[in-house]
Amino acid sequence: MLRQLRKTDSEQGIVLIIVLIVLMVMAIVSMTIFSQSMSQSKSARAQIDQITAEQLAKGGFWAAFSNTSSSSTAMSTSFPLNGRTFTLSVPSVSSGSNLTATVSY
Repeated sequence: MLRQLRKTDSEQGIVLIIVLIVLMVMAIVSMTIFSQSMSQSKSARAQIDQITAEQLAKGGFWAAFSNTSSSSTAMSTSFPLNGRTFTLSVPSVSSGSNLTATVSY
C-alpha cells in the first residue's frame, strides 16, 4: 500500500548543493552586515571626536577672550576624554591681533 519513494541518480546531490549555496549566501550577508556595522562605528567615533574638539575650541576661545584684558599669556591644556587626549592651545594675544584656538587629538 505505501509506496517507497526512490530518488533517481540525478537527484541525490541536489540537496547538498542547495544547502551549500544557501550557506554561502548567508555567510556573505552576515559578513556584509558586520562590515557595515564596523564602518558605522568608526564613523560615529570620528564624528564624536570632531564635535568634542569643536566644543573645546569654542570654550577655549571664550576663556582666552575673557582673559585678554587681564593677561596676554598663551594657554595650553590637555583633557583626557573618552580614552583620548584632547590638547587645547591658544597662543598669546597682542592688541589688535586675531584670537584662535586649536584643538588636537
